Amino acid sequence: MNRFLLLPALLCISYFTWPVKSGRVTSSFAEFRPDHLHDGVDMISSSYDVFPVEDGELLYMWNKDLFPFDDYTGSGNYKFISHNAFISQYLHLDDSANSAKKAVTSEPIGKYANTGRSFGNHIHFCIIQPKDWASINPFTLAQPIEDKRQPVISDIAFDIDGKIMIVKDKTTVRLTKDRPLLIKAFDEINKGDRHGLYALKVYHNSKIILDIKFDKIVSKDGQLLLSGRKFEDIFNSSFYLVSGIKWNNGENSFSVRALDYSGNETVKDFTLIANKEF
Repeated sequence: MNRFLLLPALLCISYFTWPVKSGRVTSSFAEFRPDHLHDGVDMISSSYDVFPVEDGELLYMWNKDLFPFDDYTGSGNYKFISHNAFISQYLHLDDSANSAKKAVTSEPIGKYANTGRSFGNHIHFCIIQPKDWASINPFTLAQPIEDKRQPVISDIAFDIDGKIMIVKDKTTVRLTKDRPLLIKAFDEINKGDRHGLYALKVYHNSKIILDIKFDKIVSKDGQLLLSGRKFEDIFNSSFYLVSGIKWNNGENSFSVRALDYSGNETVKDFTLIANKEF
């Protein structure tokens, strides 16, 4: 199923450019990491030049050239640029002490590299909303990137005492308690990509039990939350976690709807037959 849905976030006028020219996304916003959500977008390009996403002023920077006796942080060399209502962040830059106060979209602020906690040359790019110090999904504010591929829903599974067990449609499952369901899904901008989704909805017996949008990460009471959920309430390993299911003894119908940033949607319907032993 391929339906183009007009998302409210994508109806706004494009506000930012992307930080590299003719770039390719290698990781998207709020993707799974072993102990956290990926807070930003990773990109590469044929040129390593990094540009500000809008004209602004340098707010803060750290660079090994300026602090040669200090160790890199996980962010490597980085710059924060102010754009009034937003702050853009650029991580893993190269060693160069370019500290120009003004930033304009036509002039590079540096080159991306492999500094800090990084596993290859790339730019990690974030947009921060200072009024509540929220990290905003750049896809909702930047120029659209062409994506004609539907998301992929590849596996349905259970976590049984730490072991992931894949199940198929019409599978009979023995339940000793109301167990959560695991969904393996990802987005492809280009063939072979495995990016995170923009939104995920799950219905159980026609009742919605999960409705999550990966649009903003906020800090509240010392915790990072997305759609009001903590990291461990969103993922189990690299699977999306669907908890709070009240299983019927017998047939249970499910519908999973995965949406990407361009409005491409994939729907997967399946039935699991529960043999309840509680």
